[in-house]
Amino acid sequence: MATVKRTSPTSLQIIKPDCLVATIYTDATTETADNPAGDTFIFDEVVRDTTTITQDENESTTIENEFSDDPIMEIVSLGKFQFAAEVADVQKDVLTSFANYTYDAAAKKLFAPAAYIKKYVKIDLVFKNGTDSEGNDKYMSVCIPKLQLNSRLMVESMNTNLMRLNLAGTAKSIALTVNGKTTKSAAYINEDFKMPTETE
Repeated sequence: MATVKRTSPTSLQIIKPDCLVATIYTDATTETADNPAGDTFIFDEVVRDTTTITQDENESTTIENEFSDDPIMEIVSLGKFQFAAEVADVQKDVLTSFANYTYDAAAKKLFAPAAYIKKYVKIDLVFKNGTDSEGNDKYMSVCIPKLQLNSRLMVESMNTNLMRLNLAGTAKSIALTVNGKTTKSAAYINEDFKMPTETE
C-alpha cells in the first residue's frame, strides 16, 4: 500500500566533511572490486570548498515520429561521476602515488611523468555521523569505489597561495557484491564507514 511521509522528522543533512580517504588499486591477485590492496592515505589537509563529487548531466537522444509531434522514444544515458579535491600536501609519497611522479632517492628529485599512466583509486569522502553506545565517533562516507585518476600539480600565485595537488578523476561503474547481491554502480553512500587504522 502506498504511504505518505513527511521527510523533515527523519531528514539527513550532511555538512562539513571530516577527512578524505584514498586507497590505491594495485592489480594484485588478492584485490577485489571495492577492496583495493594498495596503500591508504588519509588526507585531512584539503583546501576548503575544493572537494566535489558531481554527476555530469544526463545525455538524451530523441527519436522523432514521422507521423506525429510526439516522439517515438527518448534514449537517456546517465552522466558520469566526477571527483576533484585540492590536496594541500605535495610530499613525495603523495605525488608518486596519485600523480605518477618518479622519485630518485640518490638525486633527491621528483620527476613529473612524461606521459599519462592509467591508475585507479577508491575514494571515501568521510563525515562524522554521531556516536555509538560507548561514545566513540561513527562515520559515513560518499564513496567512489573506482576512480580513474587525472591529477595534476598546481603551482601558481605562490606569494598568496599554496602549492597543491589537484586530485581528480572520473568514476568507473563496477560490479559490487553485498550480502550475496551484485549491483553495478559508480558511487554509493556508506552509512557505516569504518575509519582505517593508521600504521607507521
